[in-house]
Amino acid sequence: MLPDMVPSYAVGPLIGLVVAGTLASLSLVGLVIYWRYRPLRSLVLLYLAQAAYFLGFTVYAYQSSEAATLWGYRCMLLALCWLPVTWIWVVGGLRERKPGPWSWAAFALAACFSAALLAVEHPALLGRPLLPAPYAGVYHPQSYILKPLIFIFDLSVVLIYIYMLWRRWWPGPKRPSYANAVLAGLVLWLLGGLHDAAHSLHLGWVLPQPVLWLASIWLSLCLFSAVALHLRDLERQLVLRRLDLEGMVAERTAELQREVSERRRAEQDLFQLAAGVAHNFNNVLMAVMSNTQAAYDTLVQRSGGGGKVAGLLENALQGSLAGKDVVRRLSHYVERRQKGADQGEVISLSHLMESLKRMVTGTWPQIGEGLMRLNLEPPPRAFVRGVWGELMEVFLNISKNAVEATGGRGELTISSRLEGDTVCIDFTD
Repeated sequence: MLPDMVPSYAVGPLIGLVVAGTLASLSLVGLVIYWRYRPLRSLVLLYLAQAAYFLGFTVYAYQSSEAATLWGYRCMLLALCWLPVTWIWVVGGLRERKPGPWSWAAFALAACFSAALLAVEHPALLGRPLLPAPYAGVYHPQSYILKPLIFIFDLSVVLIYIYMLWRRWWPGPKRPSYANAVLAGLVLWLLGGLHDAAHSLHLGWVLPQPVLWLASIWLSLCLFSAVALHLRDLERQLVLRRLDLEGMVAERTAELQREVSERRRAEQDLFQLAAGVAHNFNNVLMAVMSNTQAAYDTLVQRSGGGGKVAGLLENALQGSLAGKDVVRRLSHYVERRQKGADQGEVISLSHLMESLKRMVTGTWPQIGEGLMRLNLEPPPRAFVRGVWGELMEVFLNISKNAVEATGGRGELTISSRLEGDTVCIDFTD
């Protein structure tokens, strides 16, 4: 049993006020967590508008005085002016669209209606004397022009959005679940609005009480469900995107490892080939030098000075000695490179990072033109052992993955730190 102080005509609006306030509080809590989520911001505005509607309806239903009745009715009509605007914003946020011409036209029309309600008191817009409502047992202010215009505005927006949701934006059975929730809420609100419009015209076939408050509660719950379902779908997409990126990184890492291994094998094969060529060439040179030296010594012993032929043989010996020096240097280079491939060289981390910055900026025009910002944190004073070319190749490939993953937009941060005897380099996009 309700207290005697609550009239029967105010029961529905009181329930709606409690529901709208509860949903607004829940939405505000969610907005603190997902403050950049635009549909949730629009949903908070919608619940505030509905709370204003139910508050005005409750004051109007109490009929405590003529001024209070007029104030409550004005609050109801003001809320009805802005409810379609909040619907448009919520649906636009779910479609990930910015407000367009239609949204701003509805905003301007709602502002004009609100200005008329607040600035002018006249029976054509809203004013005294109060008239009895036969089916409700209450008195209501006169508004024989503005109230029908507001009802037409609300019902037109609902009809247009029902058509767009059903036939244009998400046609067919593949409509997302949150779109179905919005559609169900708007259809029932349309039926409740048509009923209350007929009720205000005192038609005999309507129910004795308004039902728009109940339809508004239903719409509130449907829109709350739609935003929750949309947020769930976004989280699923983020998880799938993260898994795709992790797969791409793992695939690219494996590819880099294969490339490094193949390069090392190719270098080892090249070193072995060069060492074999140097060894064989050295054997040939030794045979040529020994025979040339023997011929030169024999010629000198037989003919004294040796003449012109001895000079030619001496030139041949000098050329062989030069070839032997080339073979010696080639063997030394191969030996040094093979040793360096195993042990690497001592590299300054700061020089390595500066070279990486120049290479990244010159390789990708998105970074050089400022479309993607590169943050290179100052590295610690440290030295690493490795092969310069291989380290630079790995770093450039990781930077390439970051640029491709972000579409050339955003920010790439390269930082380094010391953990004991280990240098850690982080790439963050």
